[in-house]
Amino acid sequence: MNNLNKLLLIINEKDLNLKIGDLDSFLNSEPQKYFNHDVAIETYQVLNTINKDDFINNFEEIKDYLFSFINSYYHVIDIYNELDDISFDDEIKIKIYYLPIITQIIENIFSNFYRIVCINGVGTSKISTTIDNFKTSLKEQLGYSLNIIDKDLRNAMNHGKITINQNVIIFPFKNENNNYKIESKRIILNDLINLKNQLIDSASATFFSLFVYLNKIDFFDEFIFKNKDDFYTNNELLKLHLKSSKIEIKNIKCINSTLEVSMHINNIENEYEIYTLSIDIIKILYQYYNFCTFYTIDYSYDYSPNGKMIFNENLEVISQFIHDIEKMRISPKSYKYHNFKEIKYDDWEVKNISDISVENIKGLRGKLFIKKEKISKDELKKIFHKATKEVRGLPTLQNPKDTRAKYVGDADIVYLNVFYDNLKRVNYGHEELSDTFICNLTYYRTKNTPIPDYPFESKHIKEEIPKHTVWWKNSEIKSM
Repeated sequence: MNNLNKLLLIINEKDLNLKIGDLDSFLNSEPQKYFNHDVAIETYQVLNTINKDDFINNFEEIKDYLFSFINSYYHVIDIYNELDDISFDDEIKIKIYYLPIITQIIENIFSNFYRIVCINGVGTSKISTTIDNFKTSLKEQLGYSLNIIDKDLRNAMNHGKITINQNVIIFPFKNENNNYKIESKRIILNDLINLKNQLIDSASATFFSLFVYLNKIDFFDEFIFKNKDDFYTNNELLKLHLKSSKIEIKNIKCINSTLEVSMHINNIENEYEIYTLSIDIIKILYQYYNFCTFYTIDYSYDYSPNGKMIFNENLEVISQFIHDIEKMRISPKSYKYHNFKEIKYDDWEVKNISDISVENIKGLRGKLFIKKEKISKDELKKIFHKATKEVRGLPTLQNPKDTRAKYVGDADIVYLNVFYDNLKRVNYGHEELSDTFICNLTYYRTKNTPIPDYPFESKHIKEEIPKHTVWWKNSEIKSM
């Protein structure tokens, strides 16, 4: 008997015909496998009181809550796997991990689940919106699940009343046992860790129960492409249907007769497996999107360049960019969270430096900020040479994806977005939206260094200077 069948016995269910949700993988992964069985029993008993027809009839009212619940849960699991075992400073980790993940579990996972059951007639109120409302409405049916939530901590986080002193959290609350007098609570880091674990285990139990229920009522068959214009529902269900331990579909969209699929892959040891999995995915999607002219899959994989496959209407591969993949032999996190120092001078500075090394090519990316308001083109070129010289000499860590590569010495390629520095909040991520954008600058070590195609070629003016390519913003070069 497999793990799923054993756990189905706990909630008094038999084998299920699983159409959505990779529950076997769920039960063998951390932290999902530690889910709270008592919460699973309680929440499943509540879901089982909802008549299948009522759930289906109420679907339009609950679908946003349902998919938000599911996507938020997967997001929390991603955050956990990314940050839980990283040894940040305690105070920093509380700010960037513990409090945000606790907020998301309470607000986006539990609250959306409670809305789903309330709308379907569970509890005493159909219009519950806050944790207090839910506790009042659902306390007879979901006492255990609701009691795990520290309402006072949640309210303090939402209203910015948290004080963090190293590994201690202090927040005010209204003491109901003392005439609602405002008092203070203290939570030390170990207690916060325990609370986070309890919330995740309860959220996992709720997720497990909901997916057992959805499979039991044949939810996938009831809704997938029953309304072909409802791309939101169809694509959310397809993402769930295709999710596995190796594949996560990030997005599906159909634009101008082209089906575009974005996915992230894990636990794959060679590029041939990417090829075969991509074909299998397109064949499944073709059952629902058989009217398209082209089908594309863009994939990402940690420590490998992103890849792409393009199929025609007959599902023949007409183009592919699949890179060599080796199994990682060491933990990638020390590499992933490596920080580069900022390079600062009186007239310019380089910030947001990141490693873009791939396949034996040492590469660095960053943003160059020019501090002088009025500067000539010749002065800019002198700064360009100084800046790329400083950046390309920065030491990088060994990329654990490619254990053969030796990223030592000067970089082969340096790519800098160049801006005027000012005190305004601007969108530096997309230079076309920024008034302070000057140019994009690429340094290349030799003429044989592969330089990627430039997407703004029709909008910018290209200039070659020794070992550099500059793409000037049109208005910028005209004013010099």
